[in-house]
Amino acid sequence: FIMPSLTKAQTLNSLKGLHQAKTLESLICSYEKWKQSPESFLNAAQEKNWPLFIVRSSATTEDQENYSNAGKYTSLLNVPLSSLNNAIETVFSSYGKNIPPKDEVLLQPMLLNVLRYRGS
Repeated sequence: FIMPSLTKAQTLNSLKGLHQAKTLESLICSYEKWKQSPESFLNAAQEKNWPLFIVRSSATTEDQENYSNAGKYTSLLNVPLSSLNNAIETVFSSYGKNIPPKDEVLLQPMLLNVLRYRGS
């Protein structure tokens, strides 16, 4: 059985139906859709009413079965809505000159003051 290649965003999205998995709410935008209509994605982000965003890379060349490429591309923390457009452009530009249309950015709410649990 060969697992299909999924982006980070697609993998997190596939976990939502599991009973013992918890993922943050997120928005996903492919490079192709971003170039067609950045305004519609920014409007969807605004509707979330999150105080701050984390803009995460979610390229097709990350988080694969045989390699992770963790940290290869840019992710930005503590991004206010007013800076979201530039942050998304920055993350996409970290993918290089010829960005595949299916590469994505993943938006999630920036969590603050999170209590860490250390199991025994």
